[in-house]
Amino acid sequence: MTSQTNEPTSEPKKIKSDGVLWRRVMVAVWGIPLLTIPTLLGGWSFAVLIALIAAMAMFEYMTILRHSGAEVVRTSSAILSAAV
Repeated sequence: MTSQTNEPTSEPKKIKSDGVLWRRVMVAVWGIPLLTIPTLLGGWSFAVLIALIAAMAMFEYMTILRHSGAEVVRTSSAILSAAV
């Protein structure tokens, strides 16, 4: 029997990240306090936070639909979802 070694023949590939981790860390640094403070305060600040999240989610959903070929109006959809 011959023995085989599992030693790599070359250096492992380095993954090119393009600063994705840095962007995620910066979003967390700014996003966590911006979400926590209105949640703890409650009242109008919490209502505004929920309206902004709803508007951003609707805008993103309409963007996905537009890329799939559907005819959508992103801005008014986002405004109406925030109003609800």
